[in-house]
Amino acid sequence: MTMMRNLLLSGGPTHAFDQTTPRVVRLLDAAGFETTVFEDLEEGARHLAGEPFALLTVHCLRWSMVQAEKYARLRRSWAFDLSEAARAAIVAHLSRGGGLLGLHTAAISFDTWREWRDCLGAAWTWGVSNHKPLGSVDVSIAVSDHPVTRGVQGFSCEDEAYADMDLSPRAVVLANARAREDDISHPSVIVQEDDLRGRSVYVALGHGPSTFDHPAFERLVQQAAAWCVQRSSA
Repeated sequence: MTMMRNLLLSGGPTHAFDQTTPRVVRLLDAAGFETTVFEDLEEGARHLAGEPFALLTVHCLRWSMVQAEKYARLRRSWAFDLSEAARAAIVAHLSRGGGLLGLHTAAISFDTWREWRDCLGAAWTWGVSNHKPLGSVDVSIAVSDHPVTRGVQGFSCEDEAYADMDLSPRAVVLANARAREDDISHPSVIVQEDDLRGRSVYVALGHGPSTFDHPAFERLVQQAAAWCVQRSSA
């Protein structure tokens, strides 16, 4: 199998990216992707603009941090506003048929870029979106015959079920997640595709290492990456 190139944006506070990012790299390697990781997101975007990558994976938590004073202690190190050049690089990648895979906090990232929701399929809305505390989450498959979810059975993991996110008009929900203490399920696997923005998959789960070690989640991520670049995962 010919390896396809994947550029992965990683890093941020309050999440164990040092443990989860190597797991993403391992999973995608097994699915036929050679991954280059960037924690400097602007540097990563420059490489995305100048080199051919089949897939862009966003597995980071980088946002403006202006929403509450509880983030004040983190702003100096982590507050982030994606540059116009980086935004253009992502749009150009999608417009030429490149795939986009977003994991967990990707929907919170790049909050000053309004069009990010339409690229990814979902975005966190401050004051509206929320999640129950980290704990047991039940995942149910809503569409079982899509290439992203085919063969994936419902499963449980320790994670965060993001709720009340803003979905793009083109978003199609393939799976939902429900925290054990919640009454309803929330979209957790969202796909979209068109001629202008290519294919994207947003998987709202992936808080910690244990989720990435779950066989059902592993298969889900691998099939999501394959679908983004229109490749069979078989």
